[in-house]
Amino acid sequence: MEVEEKDAESFIKKAKREGKLIRNLRSLKENGKVIIPVRERVQFQNAILCERDFSRKEDVTIPDVISSIIEDGSQRIRWQRMGTTVVFSRDYDKLETISRVLVEKSIATQVYVRDGKIEGEIRKPKLRLIAGKPGDTMYLENGVTFITSPARLMMSKGNIVERGLPSIRKINPRAVLDMFAGIGYFSLPIAKLESVENVTAIDLNKEALEYLEKSAAYNGVKDRIITRNMDCRLFITEEKYDLVVMGNFKSKIYLPAGLSHVSKNGFILLHHLELTGNIKNSVYDIMKSARYLGYLLMPLDSHIVKSYSPHVWHISSLFQVI
Repeated sequence: MEVEEKDAESFIKKAKREGKLIRNLRSLKENGKVIIPVRERVQFQNAILCERDFSRKEDVTIPDVISSIIEDGSQRIRWQRMGTTVVFSRDYDKLETISRVLVEKSIATQVYVRDGKIEGEIRKPKLRLIAGKPGDTMYLENGVTFITSPARLMMSKGNIVERGLPSIRKINPRAVLDMFAGIGYFSLPIAKLESVENVTAIDLNKEALEYLEKSAAYNGVKDRIITRNMDCRLFITEEKYDLVVMGNFKSKIYLPAGLSHVSKNGFILLHHLELTGNIKNSVYDIMKSARYLGYLLMPLDSHIVKSYSPHVWHISSLFQVI
């Protein structure tokens, strides 16, 4: 689990008391955080569930390289790591030197810097390669191995706990529709659930679906996933789904399409953005919109995932159609 460096000692003591600390593995330090190996979740303030390969022993870490090159600590450098790919949030001083050393020491095989905002409906990233060779990368999250291309497809390492399906695991769906599948952040872990027989994954980005299919084959769930490269609003089928997942911040706009595919007593999961002042009312707003469309919804869960921007929050809401 990931905790702030200042909280690491207290977290380790609590994990030891509960018998959840894996004592023969060494904790990792990443970007001002400490990643501590545990057998299962430890309830601790601000601790985040995550996955790392603790078997890999690095003599030198990314923070070590950064601090050795920028000795005065004058810059707060933000970066993200997925597998052997490292992406820096912007062009910092001496970044080319840092990136070259990361590749030379085999800490990373490719290093990028963000070179602009994510573009368009297919969420294409703007990254510039600084060191290493471009190519695919693999990383582990919530027991699923993802294969992707950082330069061509959006990488999102946040929301790890949410993508661990804490609410979905309770409802045991059989047939699932993922209306904004991307590279399979939800489709792949859902397909690995014991109750699931099939997942229909829709996305406008054809390349993202191709990588989803690669990952599905790697994880042994290829036979459970059907991909559709199209606008989800144009998807027509007679099949009804036990669960419809709408992992798009504009999901409320797509609510009519989503509800049309839910079976009686089925479930629909929306991810949406809300202003601070409307968080409490957001569930009722969705229920009101559904009622106007002729559907009755019963709220089962609604919670804040994270802050999206000042006064704007990422919310996850699960409903049952009754």
